[in-house]
Amino acid sequence: MKRSLARPAFGIGVLTSLLCALGVTPPAFAAEHLPNLGCVGQARYRSMTWSAATAVTFINRTTAPVRTYWIDYSGKRVFYAEIKPCSGYVQQTYVTHPWVITGQMGDGCLAVFLPAHRPAVAIIDPWRRAGGGNACAPAAS
Repeated sequence: MKRSLARPAFGIGVLTSLLCALGVTPPAFAAEHLPNLGCVGQARYRSMTWSAATAVTFINRTTAPVRTYWIDYSGKRVFYAEIKPCSGYVQQTYVTHPWVITGQMGDGCLAVFLPAHRPAVAIIDPWRRAGGGNACAPAAS
């Protein structure tokens, strides 16, 4: 029997968006940042079980909207949410359920995240791989 995941609640992202714009990770989720597993080999990812519930806070630190896709039990993408630039949302999920982040058109791959046993943060940030920067940080005066 396939279980469905809860759709995102968009009203809770205001504080997350403000903190993101300042380059600060929300304190309640500061304990763990999920690593970007990379897009190479994403075809091998699929959801396995639904026995360990968790949550991921997706934060978009890019200058364009991104889309989140759950990878189902057969390895297919299932669209869940579009995240505006410098914004975020909390997604209820399960530990063995991978998530792919794409551009606004839903094509390609920007990142792949696998949830942890405890609620964690997945930061979508083009500079995270390059070693610095934050598209949402206020400009220096």
